Amino acid sequence: MPAPLPVVLSAYDPRWPQLAAAHAERLKTLGPLVEAIHHIGSTSVPGLTAKW
Repeated sequence: MPAPLPVVLSAYDPRWPQLAAAHAERLKTLGPLVEAIHHIGSTSVPGLTAKW
């Protein structure tokens, strides 16, 4: 069994929405293969500490 991965907590970074939007734009180059793109999880909630 592999060793467990450490849990890292990070304070909210106001750049996360812009980073997610930039990733979404890159994914859109796949055209019709991508039906929807959603920014979800702890990095999508303003002010919330994120778990990596």
